[in-house]
Amino acid sequence: DIDILQGIANLGVNSVLKVDIKMLFVLDNMDVPVEQLQVALQSYRSHSLVRVWKNQKNEGASNSRNTILAQSFGDHVVLLDDDIIPSSHLLEAYVGGILRHPKAKIYVGTTTLPPPQTLMQMALYACEMTFFYNIAEKKKNPPWGVTANLCVVARTNKEHRFADCYPKTGGGEDVDFCLRMKP
Repeated sequence: DIDILQGIANLGVNSVLKVDIKMLFVLDNMDVPVEQLQVALQSYRSHSLVRVWKNQKNEGASNSRNTILAQSFGDHVVLLDDDIIPSSHLLEAYVGGILRHPKAKIYVGTTTLPPPQTLMQMALYACEMTFFYNIAEKKKNPPWGVTANLCVVARTNKEHRFADCYPKTGGGEDVDFCLRMKP
Protein backbone atom coordinates (compact mmCIF):
# COMPACT_ATOMS: atom_id res chain seq x y z
CA ASP A 1 0.00 0.00 0.00
CA ILE A 2 1.83 3.06 -1.30
CA ASP A 3 -0.10 5.43 0.97
CA ILE A 4 0.98 3.53 4.11
CA LEU A 5 4.58 3.35 2.90
CA GLN A 6 4.61 7.08 2.11
CA GLY A 7 3.30 7.75 5.62
CA ILE A 8 6.22 5.78 7.03
CA ALA A 9 8.67 7.59 4.71
CA ASN A 10 7.36 10.95 5.95
CA LEU A 11 7.97 10.22 9.63
CA GLY A 12 10.15 12.83 11.25
CA VAL A 13 11.10 14.40 14.53
CA ASN A 14 10.93 17.86 16.01
CA SER A 15 13.80 19.88 14.51
CA VAL A 16 14.93 20.86 18.02
CA LEU A 17 16.10 17.27 18.55
CA LYS A 18 18.69 17.55 15.74
CA VAL A 19 18.22 13.94 14.66
CA ASP A 20 19.35 12.74 11.25
CA ILE A 21 16.88 10.26 9.78
CA LYS A 22 17.80 7.72 7.15
CA MET A 23 15.24 5.19 5.94
CA LEU A 24 15.63 1.98 4.04
CA PHE A 25 12.68 0.10 2.59
CA VAL A 26 13.53 -3.50 1.71
CA LEU A 27 11.33 -5.08 -0.94
CA ASP A 28 11.06 -8.81 -0.63
CA ASN A 29 8.08 -9.23 -2.97
CA MET A 30 9.39 -9.98 -6.42
CA ASP A 31 6.10 -8.90 -8.05
CA VAL A 32 6.46 -5.25 -6.96
CA PRO A 33 8.22 -3.04 -9.52
CA VAL A 34 11.05 -1.38 -7.62
CA GLU A 35 11.05 1.68 -9.89
CA GLN A 36 7.47 2.54 -8.92
CA LEU A 37 8.30 2.42 -5.21
CA GLN A 38 11.56 4.32 -5.67
CA VAL A 39 9.69 7.20 -7.29
CA ALA A 40 6.98 7.13 -4.62
CA LEU A 41 9.29 6.83 -1.60
CA GLN A 42 12.76 8.16 -2.29
CA SER A 43 13.44 11.67 -1.19
CA TYR A 44 16.38 13.78 -0.28
CA ARG A 45 15.40 16.28 2.35
CA SER A 46 17.58 18.23 4.72
CA HIS A 47 16.67 15.95 7.63
CA SER A 48 16.33 12.57 5.98
CA LEU A 49 17.25 10.19 3.23
CA VAL A 50 14.90 7.49 1.96
CA ARG A 51 16.31 4.55 -0.02
CA VAL A 52 14.61 1.53 -1.57
CA TRP A 53 16.41 -1.82 -1.80
CA LYS A 54 15.02 -4.85 -3.62
CA ASN A 55 16.25 -8.32 -2.74
CA GLN A 56 17.40 -10.37 -5.72
CA LYS A 57 15.01 -13.15 -4.65
CA ASN A 58 12.48 -13.70 -1.89
CA GLU A 59 14.72 -13.69 1.21
CA GLY A 60 12.01 -13.64 3.86
CA ALA A 61 11.48 -11.50 6.96
CA SER A 62 14.67 -12.44 8.85
CA ASN A 63 17.09 -11.86 5.98
CA SER A 64 15.32 -8.66 4.92
CA ARG A 65 15.68 -7.31 8.46
CA ASN A 66 19.34 -8.35 8.44
CA THR A 67 19.76 -6.34 5.22
CA ILE A 68 18.43 -3.30 7.06
CA LEU A 69 20.82 -3.86 9.98
CA ALA A 70 23.78 -4.39 7.63
CA GLN A 71 23.05 -1.20 5.70
CA SER A 72 22.32 0.92 8.75
CA PHE A 73 23.88 4.36 8.94
CA GLY A 74 22.79 4.97 12.52
CA ASP A 75 23.19 3.80 16.05
CA HIS A 76 19.57 2.61 16.13
CA VAL A 77 17.16 1.07 13.65
CA VAL A 78 13.39 1.25 13.93
CA LEU A 79 11.87 -1.84 12.35
CA LEU A 80 8.33 -1.36 11.07
CA ASP A 81 6.16 -3.73 9.11
CA ASP A 82 4.71 -2.49 5.83
CA ASP A 83 1.11 -2.82 6.94
CA ILE A 84 1.16 -0.58 10.01
CA ILE A 85 0.04 3.02 10.22
CA PRO A 86 2.50 4.64 12.63
CA SER A 87 1.77 7.58 14.88
CA SER A 88 3.34 10.77 13.53
CA HIS A 89 5.27 10.99 16.82
CA LEU A 90 6.70 7.46 16.65
CA LEU A 91 10.31 8.51 16.04
CA GLU A 92 10.15 11.21 18.73
CA ALA A 93 8.93 8.58 21.20
CA TYR A 94 11.88 6.34 20.36
CA VAL A 95 14.35 9.24 20.59
CA GLY A 96 12.89 10.04 24.03
CA GLY A 97 13.33 6.42 25.10
CA ILE A 98 16.92 6.37 23.84
CA LEU A 99 17.73 9.61 25.68
CA ARG A 100 16.20 8.27 28.92
CA HIS A 101 17.75 4.79 28.62
CA PRO A 102 20.89 5.13 26.45
CA LYS A 103 22.32 1.72 27.38
CA ALA A 104 19.25 -0.27 26.33
CA LYS A 105 19.67 -2.51 23.30
CA ILE A 106 15.98 -2.85 22.42
CA TYR A 107 13.05 -0.44 22.63
CA VAL A 108 9.62 -2.02 22.26
CA GLY A 109 6.83 0.00 20.67
CA THR A 110 3.11 -0.59 20.70
CA THR A 111 1.17 -1.87 17.72
CA THR A 112 -2.58 -1.52 18.06
CA LEU A 113 -4.49 -4.10 16.09
CA PRO A 114 -7.95 -3.35 14.71
CA PRO A 115 -10.84 -4.95 16.60
CA PRO A 116 -11.40 -8.58 15.57
CA GLN A 117 -14.08 -8.98 12.88
CA THR A 118 -14.00 -12.63 11.88
CA LEU A 119 -14.33 -15.76 13.98
CA MET A 120 -10.65 -16.57 13.36
CA GLN A 121 -9.57 -13.08 14.48
CA MET A 122 -11.74 -13.40 17.59
CA ALA A 123 -10.15 -16.77 18.36
CA LEU A 124 -6.62 -15.34 18.00
CA TYR A 125 -7.54 -12.48 20.31
CA ALA A 126 -9.29 -14.76 22.85
CA CYS A 127 -6.31 -17.11 23.15
CA GLU A 128 -4.00 -14.09 23.53
CA MET A 129 -1.96 -14.79 20.40
CA THR A 130 -1.83 -11.00 19.90
CA PHE A 131 -0.65 -10.26 23.47
CA PHE A 132 2.80 -8.94 22.52
CA TYR A 133 1.63 -6.39 19.96
CA ASN A 134 0.91 -3.92 22.78
CA ILE A 135 3.11 -5.42 25.52
CA ALA A 136 4.85 -2.06 26.01
CA GLU A 137 1.60 -0.69 27.43
CA LYS A 138 1.30 -3.61 29.88
CA LYS A 139 4.85 -4.20 31.07
CA LYS A 140 7.67 -1.77 31.90
CA ASN A 141 10.51 -3.94 30.56
CA PRO A 142 9.03 -6.54 28.23
CA PRO A 143 11.31 -9.47 27.40
CA TRP A 144 10.66 -9.00 23.68
CA GLY A 145 8.50 -7.18 21.21
CA VAL A 146 7.18 -7.81 17.74
CA THR A 147 9.10 -6.41 14.79
CA ALA A 148 5.99 -4.64 13.58
CA ASN A 149 7.30 -1.78 15.78
CA LEU A 150 10.70 -2.28 17.38
CA CYS A 151 13.83 -0.15 17.77
CA VAL A 152 17.16 -1.92 18.16
CA VAL A 153 20.82 -0.97 18.49
CA ALA A 154 22.23 -1.23 14.99
CA ARG A 155 25.63 0.10 13.95
CA THR A 156 27.42 -1.12 17.07
CA ASN A 157 25.56 -4.45 17.01
CA LYS A 158 27.74 -6.70 14.86
CA GLU A 159 27.09 -10.06 16.49
CA HIS A 160 23.27 -10.26 16.63
CA ARG A 161 21.23 -10.86 13.51
CA PHE A 162 17.82 -12.38 12.84
CA ALA A 163 18.05 -16.16 12.49
CA ASP A 164 17.00 -17.45 9.08
CA CYS A 165 15.49 -20.71 10.38
CA TYR A 166 12.05 -19.10 10.80
CA PRO A 167 9.27 -18.91 8.17
CA LYS A 168 9.94 -16.41 5.38
CA THR A 169 6.63 -14.74 6.19
CA GLY A 170 7.86 -14.05 9.74
CA GLY A 171 6.94 -15.53 13.07
CA GLY A 172 9.26 -16.18 16.00
CA GLU A 173 12.37 -14.49 14.64
CA ASP A 174 11.59 -11.33 16.60
CA VAL A 175 11.29 -13.20 19.91
CA ASP A 176 14.52 -15.10 19.24
CA PHE A 177 16.37 -11.90 18.25
CA CYS A 178 15.24 -9.97 21.33
CA LEU A 179 16.10 -12.78 23.74
CA ARG A 180 19.60 -13.09 22.25
CA MET A 181 20.10 -9.29 22.42
CA LYS A 182 19.21 -9.01 26.08
CA PRO A 183 22.24 -8.97 28.44
